[in-house]
Amino acid sequence: IDTEAGDEGYADEMEKVSDIQERIDNFEATVEQGKLGDVSGDGKVNTGDYTDIIDIIIGNADMPEAGTEAFKAADINGDGYINVIDATQLVNIILYGNPNGAAQARGTNQALTVNDKVSTMRLDNSGEQLKLTVVAAEESTMRYALTLDNKNAYSNLQMDITLPKGMSLVGKSLAGRTAESHDLMTGVSNGTLRLLMMGADNAAIGGQTGAVLYLDVAIDANYAGESMELSNIVLTDAQANYALFDALTAETTGIDMVNADESLKQKVYNMGGRVVEYVKKGVNIIRRADGSTQKVVKK
Repeated sequence: IDTEAGDEGYADEMEKVSDIQERIDNFEATVEQGKLGDVSGDGKVNTGDYTDIIDIIIGNADMPEAGTEAFKAADINGDGYINVIDATQLVNIILYGNPNGAAQARGTNQALTVNDKVSTMRLDNSGEQLKLTVVAAEESTMRYALTLDNKNAYSNLQMDITLPKGMSLVGKSLAGRTAESHDLMTGVSNGTLRLLMMGADNAAIGGQTGAVLYLDVAIDANYAGESMELSNIVLTDAQANYALFDALTAETTGIDMVNADESLKQKVYNMGGRVVEYVKKGVNIIRRADGSTQKVVKK
């Protein structure tokens, strides 16, 4: 500091010192707070954090304690929950450098810290409908289809599944409307079976009507005819805007439980090992109930 510069010069020098100190404080605070989306706490936001937030949502990893830096890093929109909305935002941070996706310039908001929450908008889903329907059955197995009639372009889905006594989930598969990047993941969160349908690129569900996924359940002697129930249903679009749907109970369609449905006795896999709804273009592997397999190439 130049002490010979007079009162005015001294004031200018002190203002510079204050500005430098403020920058240092801000930098230290940023380092201490960590990055928004850095779920693992390693100082980086990458695919490892995507895996970590998925595990937290479906209950395969412990939920961070509310108010901690770890919780703040994963609760990207700051609503007090870690769910599919945050996972969608995290994908956008990884791909585009900002939580709201490609609509913003690449690289925007890369310096966001855990205290810089990026809120999302609730979508108008009036007129849209989710249905859970039994579409096939045999003596000990039923297949439910989750169908969606939508006007919004949704990408990802989270829901909780309640199974009645005597019913267990034995299989899950994506319908033809989903993108190749979509995957189905399940786990137990707070004692409830949770399902998450996510794409690592936030690709949209195709079309505006029809099945999104299938759930296969087995029933035993304790089954009394009650239906599966879905609750806490959240869908997001590629920008992490979200819609909430009411809880729903499965609708039956007069399926004869004695007549076996062939589709329940075999599964179709693509070359990546993913169960698909039907034989698609390319190489498919059909696995039958007796364990035999068949390679089918569709051009």
